[in-house]
Amino acid sequence: MKKLFAPFPRLLLAALVTAALGAVFSTQKIIAASSAVSPAYAAEMTFARRLSNTLYDVVNFGPLYVIFILIALLIAMGLAGLIARAMPKLALPLFMGAGAVAMAVMLWAMQQVFFGVPIVAGARDGFGLFLQMLAGAIGGLIVWRGWTKRRLAQQAAQV
Repeated sequence: MKKLFAPFPRLLLAALVTAALGAVFSTQKIIAASSAVSPAYAAEMTFARRLSNTLYDVVNFGPLYVIFILIALLIAMGLAGLIARAMPKLALPLFMGAGAVAMAVMLWAMQQVFFGVPIVAGARDGFGLFLQMLAGAIGGLIVWRGWTKRRLAQQAAQV
């Protein structure tokens, strides 16, 4: 049973980092789009205000976002781990790709459930979706690092 839950702390860390990055990317995307439309808004958007808005979104949007991300990464990383056992040399792109795909599928599913409305405002266009997928790929990198450490420890124990 302990072996089953061994990857969970790394998965939780990946979900937290992915949610934080996703919130940061979304906030910056929204600020950039709003600034492009309104010169007055752009003039008011100081670095301090940009930072304040970003921290607000990480603290207030992040906790809800991390729940959805954790579920998506749990499924994606489980599948990536199974495939990586058979193809360990492809583990890094498998885990990173799984993280990116997990974000895309999660955002699509959320839009379907919420009456066609894209819930994450910063992911309403292709570039915004790419940024969210990049956050997922970084989460996959975190899980891969843990998977690699466990795999090396298992190999050392067998020697």
